[in-house]
Parts: sequence; structure tokens; C-alpha cells
Amino acid sequence: MNGVETLSDALGLNMEWLLVGTGGRSFPVTSREISISVDPRGALFGYVDVSGGRLRRLRGVRPAENGYELDLAGPFGIEAETVRLVRRTRAAELAAEIERSRESLANQCSELFADAHPGSRVLSVRLDPPGGRIALFEISGTPTGRRAGIADVTGTIDPASLLASAMLTSERLAARRRFPIGRISILVEERIAARISRLHALLSAPWRDRIELKTIDRRAERCRLTRLEPRSLASLWTDKSDRFDMPPAQRRSRTSLAIASMAPDAIDIITSRRGETLRFNGLPFARVRMIGGREAAWFGIGRSSAMLDAGSMGGLRELISELASYRCAESADRRHSFFRSSPESWLESLVQRDVSALDPNLILSPVYHQFRAAGERLDLLALRGDGRLIVIELKAGPDRRAVFQAAEYWRRIELQRRRGDLARANLFGGREIADMPAAVYLAGPAWSFSEDVELFSRALTPEIELWRFELHQDWRSSIRVTGRRCAGDRDSY
Repeated sequence: MNGVETLSDALGLNMEWLLVGTGGRSFPVTSREISISVDPRGALFGYVDVSGGRLRRLRGVRPAENGYELDLAGPFGIEAETVRLVRRTRAAELAAEIERSRESLANQCSELFADAHPGSRVLSVRLDPPGGRIALFEISGTPTGRRAGIADVTGTIDPASLLASAMLTSERLAARRRFPIGRISILVEERIAARISRLHALLSAPWRDRIELKTIDRRAERCRLTRLEPRSLASLWTDKSDRFDMPPAQRRSRTSLAIASMAPDAIDIITSRRGETLRFNGLPFARVRMIGGREAAWFGIGRSSAMLDAGSMGGLRELISELASYRCAESADRRHSFFRSSPESWLESLVQRDVSALDPNLILSPVYHQFRAAGERLDLLALRGDGRLIVIELKAGPDRRAVFQAAEYWRRIELQRRRGDLARANLFGGREIADMPAAVYLAGPAWSFSEDVELFSRALTPEIELWRFELHQDWRSSIRVTGRRCAGDRDSY
């Protein structure tokens, strides 16, 4: 019975537990919801799960990682199973542990930064903001005086966000009265070094000089920093471009056309090699595929999915009716998940339906969704009346990555344009693509553009012509442009 006594003591010391069944399904319990009793035949284990209160025979207890394994059985030994009882860490304790781990990594990065500058010493190390994902450190004793660096201590920040953080930190450090620092270094892992290096090459010359990139080399016995040589804009055009294949001409299936006819003003059909996806104001709700030469369809939001057949047609109509009630400008409940989900896809579907509301001189590419950058889809690709390619990036809310994401999309499209891939694909029905760099349209509600957007736009290389389109806040009702501005030009409204 020693194992049972140990388990009883553990339940008294720890309040919160996770009960994990044989199939991996878990259920949170507290020690008050668990009982251990002993009768002449042995120990009984009582607990509460999704089925309610249960009482099982406890046949064995074994220590396991962060908890115990319990051998349980029902009456007469039937329904025997092994479950795990795992200690749950309290939220405050978990947050403190995460912060300690991040601070430890921040200290390691600061030491690497100091080692890369012989004779220097670390002045300060902190998470910026406190408890955040970025470490900020300063050193002194270098030939140029004080130096500053940042690093992602979680390994989760994308290059666009990291570059934006470096730029804002550099502005803040340069503006302080005591010990201003003009240049800043970004310490990056090798897995994202190539991506952030390409993004760095899209900056203007002053900003390329102001931001230095260093990679953390973990291949040696002792970690060290290696300076990442800055790339020029011209060097980007020697990179290998992503392969672009025009999807085969496809007639829309009868099933997708029938579904779209239920709400033609709100439902659009996205065609890809895998089949068709139907969206209601940008929210995917049905899929059509060819299986064994026959059309098969599924409908549902998110992970909820049902196969479409004669028996489930009523369910599809009910779903479309709910979407019509909640995913519209006059929604019956603006807090409903249908209204709040995927706002940028909603905005994209409206612009796709009538791009002339944004600019009457634009012609959309019908296969814009084939283009990808950094694992994300390009919002829209269009051709202007003068033959110039237009990369359209849409944002329904504030996003500090927007400018740099748009710049990365521009690089991908410009590389394919220079190599003639887009002209050969005949994306615009025989219309000629002009031999000039693409322009970028960054569009979103006026309130979503902060001062940071202006700073980032001005930091791009002059070869990227970026226009900011400010939309009326009630864009769900209709797309109305309230202002236009070219990056660096304050008089373009």
C-alpha cells in the first residue's frame, strides 16, 4: 500500500491535476474531486470526469513523469485501463518559469554579443517589454562606444516582426538624451538568417547601415556570433524563384455552382489543383473535390465538417442562413464568431468582387491565390491600366508586420516578373505587363495605420513604390477610399 499512501500524500500537497485516459483524452480535476479509500479487498479510487462521478478499483500505482500511472478496473476486473495523473502547474508559477527561462537565454545572448566585441562588457540585459519575447542588451568598451543588440528568446518571432522591433528600438535608443545609440544588431538563428537577410536588402541604404545582422553559430563546441554580410538589392535577382505553374483550366463543378447560387452576392469560389473552396464573405464553409470521377462535397466551419448529400442538404441551407444573418455588415450580433472571424479574408473578398472601388484602373489576376511568400498567400495581384503590376496587401487592423510583408511579396513577384514567368503565364488575358518594377498598394481602415507604418514605409528602398490606401471604417458595408498616400510623400491625399 506504499504507492497508495504516496499518492494520497501527493494529492494533499498539490491541488490541480490532469487525468489522462488510455486514448490520450485529458480532463482537469482538483484533489477535492479525487477520493482514495481502502476496504478488505484493496484500494478504491474515486474521481470525476466528463461522465460524472466514478469509482474504480486501484490495482497499482507507479511514479511517472510529473505524476503517477494508475492501474484501474471496474467491478469483477472488467474495463481495466491505465491512466495517468499529471500535476498541473499553476498559471502564475508557469508564467514565472517562462520568464526565468527567457531571462536566462537573454543573458546568454548578451554574453555572445560581448564576446564578439573583444574588450567590451555587458551593461544591461532585459526583456523588452518586460516578460516579452525579445531580449535587449547593451555593451560598452567597443571602438565605436556603446552598442545595442536584440534577440528572439522564444524562437517564434518571424523576420518581419523582428526587423520592425529592431527599427523601433533603434529609434528609441537614438532619441534618448544620455548615451544615445544609433546602430543596432539583430542576433538570429541560422534557420531564419536567409529570410531576414533578404528582407534587410529591401531597406534603404541608411537603414541597411544602421541595422546589423549576426547569426548564432551553434555548430562549434562553443557558440559564437558570425556577422551576416549585408546583401544588395541587385543580388536578390540572382536568387532562385519559386516555381509557378498555371493551374489547368477547370470548369466549375455543378455542386459548387449550386451552392454559390444560394447567396450569389456573398459566396465566391476559389479553385485550386485540389478542388474548390466556397467562402461566404471570405469565410470558408464548403469544399468540393473530385473523387473517383465523381463530385464530393463537405460543409462546416473550422473543424466541424459534414458530407453533403440529400439528407444533409437542410443542414447546409441552415448554415448559409446563419452566415447570412451574422456574417454581414448588418450582423444581428457583432460579437458572433461568424462576424469576427477572418476579417482580412472578408476584406479581400469585397475587393476581389469590385477592385474598382480601390482603383478603377486595376484588373485582377484570376489566380492570385497561387502566389505565396514565406508560407503565406499574397492577398491580390493586379495589373494597372499602364501595364504596371500591382501587389495588393490588405489589413483589417493594426499590424506592424504589414509593410515588411508587403515588401517580401513585392520581392517574390518582382523576381518572377524579371524572369518572364508572369508574362509566359498570361495572367491577364493577353494584356502586356510593363517592363517596370511592381508597385505596392497597402490598404486597410484608416485607424489601422499608426505612425510606425509611416516609419517603416520610409525605411524601404526607393525602388519599392508603396501606396497607402485608407478605407472608411465601415468597410464591410462598402469599400470607400478616404485617403491615399505614397510612402515618403505627405501631400498625396
